[in-house]
Amino acid sequence: MQTTLYQDWTILSGDTTLRRALKKERKTEVVDYQYEQLNTAMLCCKQFRTAIDVGANYGVMSYHMSKRFTNVHAFEIEPNVYNCLETNVKHFNLDNVQTHACGLGDKEQTVSLTYKGTSTFGTHVTPNSSGDILVKTMDSFSFTDVDFIKMDAEGFEPLIINGGIDLIAKYKPVILYECKGHETRYGYARDEVGQQLKKLGYVKIADAGNRKNAIIGVIN
Repeated sequence: MQTTLYQDWTILSGDTTLRRALKKERKTEVVDYQYEQLNTAMLCCKQFRTAIDVGANYGVMSYHMSKRFTNVHAFEIEPNVYNCLETNVKHFNLDNVQTHACGLGDKEQTVSLTYKGTSTFGTHVTPNSSGDILVKTMDSFSFTDVDFIKMDAEGFEPLIINGGIDLIAKYKPVILYECKGHETRYGYARDEVGQQLKKLGYVKIADAGNRKNAIIGVIN
């Protein structure tokens, strides 16, 4: 698939999602996209060792995380978008960002994806599907010293939590996740993630992005 440059960022040709999102937020620079809510979440961290970016897209969030955290692991499930992510990571010399060409879920499997027109923001795992897109569990990577997780997986977040429950229980990272109700497509109640994490001792610290994202942390 063809790519193009937008403000020095490699994106898929014909994908106007980022431009429209910036306009909606009344921003002009790519690096400003959702930065305020990300920054609010990162400020809740007590340490800045390892961060995990689930649903990294073109890498804007990973770019900012790389400035704060020692190590960043960026996951992107859509193959063409992943190629752009990898290109951007190399272009901006983000040497502490490791990219992963797979999705995360509650078990290792292969799935198919559903696309929302030409937009990359609405791409999601097709419920109860099989295909050639690899999904792994967060726990299978044996990450250490995880202080922050950002999740934007179009409703797949509850499955990601289930597949990373050991890591989360051990390190208690601050978690920023999307809560737009998309998890209902997988049979979960709205904000299932909040209920899952509550069982691990998590409490909501703040809402972000007009309550479309939630910042969850543990009060020690």
